[in-house]
Amino acid sequence: MNIIHTADLHIGIENYGKQDSETLINSRLLDFFRSLDHIVMKAIQDKADLFLIAGDIYHQREPSIYIQNEFAKRLIRLSEAEIPVALLIGNHDSLLALKRISSLQIFKELKVPNIYVFDEPKLITIPTKSGNIQVLGLPYLEKNVLNEYFLNYSIQEQTKQEYASFIFSRLIQDFSAQLDAKLPALLMSHITLREAVYQNWRPAMIGNEIYIQQEIFKKIPFHYVALGHIHKPQVITEPNYPVIAYSGSIDALDFGETEFEHGYYEVEITDKKAKPKFQSIPGQRKLVTIQIEAKDENDCIQKLLQHLGNNQHEKDIVKIIIESEENFDEQKLRREISLYVYFIASFKYERKRINRLRIQELNNEITPIESIKKYIHNVEDPFLKENETAILHLTESLLTEIESE
Repeated sequence: MNIIHTADLHIGIENYGKQDSETLINSRLLDFFRSLDHIVMKAIQDKADLFLIAGDIYHQREPSIYIQNEFAKRLIRLSEAEIPVALLIGNHDSLLALKRISSLQIFKELKVPNIYVFDEPKLITIPTKSGNIQVLGLPYLEKNVLNEYFLNYSIQEQTKQEYASFIFSRLIQDFSAQLDAKLPALLMSHITLREAVYQNWRPAMIGNEIYIQQEIFKKIPFHYVALGHIHKPQVITEPNYPVIAYSGSIDALDFGETEFEHGYYEVEITDKKAKPKFQSIPGQRKLVTIQIEAKDENDCIQKLLQHLGNNQHEKDIVKIIIESEENFDEQKLRREISLYVYFIASFKYERKRINRLRIQELNNEITPIESIKKYIHNVEDPFLKENETAILHLTESLLTEIESE
């Protein structure tokens, strides 16, 4: 079987975008749809047996009608090509209450052929061109939902974490007992493994995060564990474990995601063994950081144009860091370089560090007052020299106060 494993589409994100001149749609929204189109096209060309989306299809919990309609078009293309699609509820797709439904559940209610929605823990045997495959889907475990369950109980946060891990582990055990050993089996979930590599995206910054130990996957009868939620693609392989993989986000959401590639996994299952191969998506818009050191505004403009003048960043989103002792006219800088980049994300100033010579006379044998005097006389700092008398007076007062106590 040939399986496409993707996750974290985040369709609807508009960071660093502007209105597209032809469609009047935010350009970043179109970027993410282009990335998804590439994966869908490859799946159809290669006649994939199954298409997995392990959560966070949308970026907002309640996406616009346009976004839902455009995503549905891609699903229909896969459905018409007789490629089953497994949709899993992620944290961006779920709603923070027990009795509210996800926007993805419309595909379940409409009974679209070849579309399977995992809006609750369930095991489904999915027919494919190469035979049946068992898919266990475990949606994102929302801590706020658990809090509703535990509302009338005096339970500490650490205990809730332990209960959540226990629930997750017990679900895997119970569903594992229902598996047909003659058929391949996949587990798909949207979770945070403690052992995973987060890179610059750290789910610990999200207050409602629940962490799952990798140990719960040991010796389970699944051939592949397809995960979403962590945006850095990675494969975890250890003895006595199935192959575990995060496919990562399909495009860079911000500058914290520029250090790794974005794409999806092609997973080949032969003789009940999974072999994932990462495929990056070509032609994506880049998020580029440019750092320069400038003496003055004209020097700043000249150095920026040297970086940008060859049009190598005309399709890129650029963040500019300027190391200087003064701030410049940001609007003027934008006017000068706007033709050479697609979008200017931000300007950031960093003060130039002053290298200070070591003062040999400073040692433990002289008093604090003498040390301060020598320091002020040896550094080129007009503020210190101008206020030397006041600084010495305040230091003497502080030392007297310390001695009296």
